[in-house]
Amino acid sequence: MTYQGWSNVLMQIASWQNPAHWSRNLHALICRWNLSLPISIGSVQCPCFFQGKTSVIPWPIILLSSWIKTIFKKTRGSLLMNGFDVDDEQHELQLSSFWQLYKYVVPNHPVFSTHGNRLHRVIPMYYHGDEGRGKLRRPVLITSYVAGLPARGHSFLSRFLAAVFPGERYAVGPDGVETLQALHQALSQDLLNLFSNGFDVTASECTMRDVA
Repeated sequence: MTYQGWSNVLMQIASWQNPAHWSRNLHALICRWNLSLPISIGSVQCPCFFQGKTSVIPWPIILLSSWIKTIFKKTRGSLLMNGFDVDDEQHELQLSSFWQLYKYVVPNHPVFSTHGNRLHRVIPMYYHGDEGRGKLRRPVLITSYVAGLPARGHSFLSRFLAAVFPGERYAVGPDGVETLQALHQALSQDLLNLFSNGFDVTASECTMRDVA
């Protein structure tokens, strides 16, 4: 977007008067200016505490497989391979070097027995969760995937949202055991499928098979 375009966006935001409509207005503005990211948002049946009782509702999540499809379509994988895309042979060297070093830290990781002959095609990813304080200092859990070999730049380019869950909606107890189990089960199933079966990205003649 041009400088004039951003100026127009900021002017529209500055003109909003009613705080109750800010979220709706911002969403409409993002879509109108084509600033949204085309990524599939899924859901998981999750216990949620609301109005004094627990109900099972579809809670929104973003699977790593959805992120990978979008990242490879937009950057041909460079965000996950130290800035090198699949057309650059350096990406295989980067992946191989990572796993050679990682083996000194966790030598018994299943990746070495499962994908030992093709580590140059395996993309390392981490799963991170942190509970902080949101509006009115209420606890909120944010989980994300983190690139093991991120491209340089803003942290938004290396951390990819998985789920957001406010603490007051935990189904059982302060630790929200049932809620967290439901969320993590769906995410872990997707991660396990990626580890075992890999993925195919056909956009722009791009194909890769493995992620760990």
